[in-house]
Amino acid sequence: MFSGAALSFRDATFNGQIAKFDGANFSGETTSFRSATFSGRATGFHGVTFSGGSISFRGVTFSGGSISFRGSTFSGQTTRFDGATFSGGHTNFRRVTFSGQLTRFDGAIFSGSASFQKSYFGSGDVSFENPKQWDPGPTFDWDTRVPWRSECWKPENVKPLKWPPSAVSR
Repeated sequence: MFSGAALSFRDATFNGQIAKFDGANFSGETTSFRSATFSGRATGFHGVTFSGGSISFRGVTFSGGSISFRGSTFSGQTTRFDGATFSGGHTNFRRVTFSGQLTRFDGAIFSGSASFQKSYFGSGDVSFENPKQWDPGPTFDWDTRVPWRSECWKPENVKPLKWPPSAVSR
């Protein structure tokens, strides 16, 4: 368990074969990985609980092999992935719960495969607006519309309203 007023991994570099935080609990008032770099073969945040006030992955670079947040919970007031880069291997946000008041992926770069399938986006404000790159775009449950399955429609709290978002020039 990581707790306290401020937990900071800001500007840290994780470049070994594997960086694993699997099953950890980050409950500090502020948890920051801002501008950190994860460039190893595998990065694992599998089944992690992020609670507390603010969780920041702003400007983080995930490159190299696989990145997994599978089954993690982001229940802090704000969760920020603004300006984060997801490149290289596969990024897994499957079965993740985003239940805070504000979740942002604004200005992110998605240049590797990524999945948000089976994830729960709560009722707070969630945004993927103005990505710097969306190619290939992440996959979501609502990507394939099936008229008889209402749970596959994009939640109204996920922005932009016009989906998928359009990349903006850098």
